[in-house]
Amino acid sequence: AATWEIVGGADKGGILVREGKDLKSPATKDRLSTGAIVEEIAKEGERLHYRLKSGSGPLEGWISVRISGKDLAVPKTGAGSGAAAAPAAAGRRPVAWASRDESLVSMEAARVRRAQTYAEVDIDDFYQETIGGAGGAPLGIERDLITRYFGDGDHAGRGDHAAALQQLRQQMEEGKDYTGADDGNGWIWLVADLHKTKSLTLELRKSAPYGRRPLLVAKQDNVGEVFDKVDWRVVRRRLNEIMGVRDFMGRKVGEQADKKEGQHEKEQVEQ
Repeated sequence: AATWEIVGGADKGGILVREGKDLKSPATKDRLSTGAIVEEIAKEGERLHYRLKSGSGPLEGWISVRISGKDLAVPKTGAGSGAAAAPAAAGRRPVAWASRDESLVSMEAARVRRAQTYAEVDIDDFYQETIGGAGGAPLGIERDLITRYFGDGDHAGRGDHAAALQQLRQQMEEGKDYTGADDGNGWIWLVADLHKTKSLTLELRKSAPYGRRPLLVAKQDNVGEVFDKVDWRVVRRRLNEIMGVRDFMGRKVGEQADKKEGQHEKEQVEQ
């Protein structure tokens, strides 16, 4: 059976493990440690059913091998084989002899990879917070953005607000006109982002919008629930948040929770 090495989650104590293949299935209490070696039981798309061979974490479960272009687990090759042996076989100099220019390229590649690292976000929690209100029509900047990008609004969002909101709902229910790829998880997102020339823009996406400003998320098969129960106050707050990176106060995601947890543990004499 194929074996995999866990390479993600170094800053989180490992990667998230779920009991089933579905991303909505319960998560296990413990994470799978970075550097662990696992044996593949089954693989479906980016989801891997594994059995633990070495390292710490659940003995068996389901993990994602890649999220938003970032590897969490990679196939493990034997010593002296595969990519590691190729340079010698081809007569090229060892990596240790790399020139200064080649080293700079490697450093830049590592910097780019670091920039693509995002904290995990519980989409179910995000959804429940979205539908914690009484629905109705938005006010202020959310209303104007919706009118500008889904209605007849001008550059300031002046236009028929009610028609634009109805158009947004229809477009989300149809699930056809959206930006980016569909990750197949059954969610549709209304996302704001800062464009270098257009300022705030608004678009629909069908994959988790890490690094952007998601305003709300709906189940593709039940969009109406969001429009009936949306909390527009939460939507306003989220305009200042960047998913997987910063909260509305500009703090790194999880930063405050980590501080509170550490304080609680201290009070309980070493949670």
